Amino acid sequence: MAVSAVQVLHLVYASRGLATYQTCYKVAGVSSTHIHHYANPLYSPRPSFCQILIMDMSSSDSTECKISMLFNFYTTDACFLSAGWQIQNNGMFAATCIGVMLLVILVEFCRRMSREYDNLLIRQFQRQAAHATFAKTRVGESATFRATPFQQFIRAVLHAVTFAGAYITMLLAMYFNVYVIICIFIGAGLGKFLCDWMVVTVGIDVHAARMEETTICCD
Repeated sequence: MAVSAVQVLHLVYASRGLATYQTCYKVAGVSSTHIHHYANPLYSPRPSFCQILIMDMSSSDSTECKISMLFNFYTTDACFLSAGWQIQNNGMFAATCIGVMLLVILVEFCRRMSREYDNLLIRQFQRQAAHATFAKTRVGESATFRATPFQQFIRAVLHAVTFAGAYITMLLAMYFNVYVIICIFIGAGLGKFLCDWMVVTVGIDVHAARMEETTICCD
């Protein structure tokens, strides 16, 4: 727990005297009611001494990260991935939860983009096969195509982004924070809903459908 400015000033008073105490409370912005009316009034330091002392006392007893290998409900002082990602207040924790959901949605989006890009390449190969101009190998009615270096590079980038997002999501889940895990589940559901809407093209044979209806009626 961090040392308050009033506690620091009491330490200054005990070691330096009243004049030091008066100077330090002005630097720290503490009410003059905290000043005791006895001590040596001869020593009067510069304000920089008080600033350095207060900063040192406050930073030396900084709050540690809350990390647990069991399911927990930590909010304030919880850390994720590094000590720099330490939750200081409820607003930071809310932003973390929103960021986790957006990260999982991004993973689902990249997965969908990878599938769509592969389907795009397949349609291009089919058009090329129909014109029979870019086929490298032909066996009967089949043709073999190979992606260009640029096309393969795009596929690799999409795969790398998807893998990185999924790996970071796994690391966040390993902190066993229940709120973060719930946000991961919500993000996965939203990502599936928004980025993987099912669209299917189905061929309809009218004559076969009529034959089936006739057979059912006769039975």
